[in-house]
Amino acid sequence: MSDLQIRNLRPGEISLAIDWAAAEGWNPGLCDAACFAVPDAQGFFVGEIDGEPVATVSCVNYDDRFAFLGFYIVRADLRGSGHGLRIWNAAIAHAGARVIGLDGVVAQQDNYGKSGFQLAYANIRYGGIATAPAKPPADVVALDKIPFANVETDDATVFPARRSAFLRAWINTSGHVGRALVRDGKFAAWGVIRPCR
Repeated sequence: MSDLQIRNLRPGEISLAIDWAAAEGWNPGLCDAACFAVPDAQGFFVGEIDGEPVATVSCVNYDDRFAFLGFYIVRADLRGSGHGLRIWNAAIAHAGARVIGLDGVVAQQDNYGKSGFQLAYANIRYGGIATAPAKPPADVVALDKIPFANVETDDATVFPARRSAFLRAWINTSGHVGRALVRDGKFAAWGVIRPCR
């Protein structure tokens, strides 16, 4: 078997990582690739053997202090071969001295720990069929009615880097629907829902 060759995914190829994530049951959004590439188009990697993709990872640098790692997937038939560690190390090198966050697979948490990661928050995934009320409550408004600076300020309370370009893409991408909660005339919360696989 030939050596693993690691390179950046070109913008049109990032869908490979999205497709592999969907195959793993992660249910990515239909337009996630375009949104995630906005802050750092060089942050997506593929490992290939004889031109065939065998591993993916992303490590998106949001600013000079923070990066976020994701899409860490090795083709099932090659797991345990060392290819994952090699592409992982390429992603970590791309981040440089930045703090790196990741939304890790529970089964891999011990491996993340070996690279110095520490669990910060537990995620809970819900599933089901939601039914929208005939008319939204009066305190729920379209997100574009809120000044973008307010959304950025609120996002800064939960994300450790300024990510204006990503937020604009996330909010404004076709098919994405944003809503805000306004209580007593004050911006209280917001969210975006998007079509997924």
